[in-house]
Amino acid sequence: SAELPQGILHGDPFLDNALAAVGPGRKVSVCLVDFEDACAGPLVFDVACCIIGSCFVKTGAEGGAAQAGELGGASKDALDMSRLAAFLRGYCRVRPLTPEEREKLVVFMRAALLCNCAWRFANFNIDHPEIAECKNAHVELQERIGCLLDPATTARVESIVDRTARAEEAAKEAEAGGPPVISPGEVCAALRQGACAPWDALLVLGGGVPPAVDRQLRFVANRCDAALAVRAAQVESGHGAPKILCLSAGTAHAPQLLSPAGLPVWEATVSAAHLLARGAPAGEVLVETTSYDTIGNAFFARTCHADLVGWRRLLVITSAFHMDRSAAIFDWVFKLPHPSYHAVAGSSPSPGSSPGPAKAAYELGYAATPDEGLSGAGVEARAAREAKSAKTVREVRLHTPPRR
Repeated sequence: SAELPQGILHGDPFLDNALAAVGPGRKVSVCLVDFEDACAGPLVFDVACCIIGSCFVKTGAEGGAAQAGELGGASKDALDMSRLAAFLRGYCRVRPLTPEEREKLVVFMRAALLCNCAWRFANFNIDHPEIAECKNAHVELQERIGCLLDPATTARVESIVDRTARAEEAAKEAEAGGPPVISPGEVCAALRQGACAPWDALLVLGGGVPPAVDRQLRFVANRCDAALAVRAAQVESGHGAPKILCLSAGTAHAPQLLSPAGLPVWEATVSAAHLLARGAPAGEVLVETTSYDTIGNAFFARTCHADLVGWRRLLVITSAFHMDRSAAIFDWVFKLPHPSYHAVAGSSPSPGSSPGPAKAAYELGYAATPDEGLSGAGVEARAAREAKSAKTVREVRLHTPPRR
């Protein structure tokens, strides 16, 4: 558990160790008592312990306060998913769980139940058998362990954990106005000063139908030139050159550009030709010619390139008017777990590895180029549409359940 955040633990944050009071304005104050089990360790243990001690409810004749659809497990003690979601929302507003903590939370919940179950059995059956009314206190925890061994319950818990994490990320992005965006010049300066780690690849986004087979739109050409500048700065800093991936087959909103022979000309190939004509080595320029929108740009950049070759640090380059929506989309797509292997920074998937709950380990940067080549009114109109679309993307991301 070395990669998990460490700190001081309460050790036993069950409901019977919590005190609550309602003050002026109906403000609720809560505090924990009974610190005899306090120790140092992974913070996620206290999270898991609090869930198993506060989010289970009795079902059937003994309880059943929650609706059946909100309960997980078929035992008398069932996990109340609405309580779990409320607890995680409150906790993550103060300290968001890391990807490693989210991945291992269910394991820690089982471990915490096993520890507490063993303690209750030993304490009330071996050390203090005279406390007869507590002789079977361990049984309810056994039932909770059984609940968490149910695959359906485990899947629902993992879904709630992921959804809560994505909601918190989206909320923070909205507050901050999206991920940090800098200029290509700032990227170059940071590379030359050693203040920036090298990039594995530079992703040049598409912008529409090129005006000719040998000429790119002005604002898209700016993106290509920015990629060349960043590549040169990285080489000058003593690091290897990044790959440059040109994205997009074209757009669904206009007819496909055709060659004199009547064959389709992909937008990415026109961008690649622009780069090659200005000195980019042919072996360092790649094209993605499947997508027809920005979501497709991100999806195929990841699935057809980054996931396969092991790129992890990616710089997304697009125009300023296009950046907000692009950043929202790329952050969404590149933070999704890979369906078949653990994507760990600096490593490639192992052939034949078994599927499991994977975590994306991408580091994305965003560089915005000037909106040259567009009129002031054109930029204003595009920016308004992009802002509306960016908001929609974040709302869809927030309410889309993760695939497993």
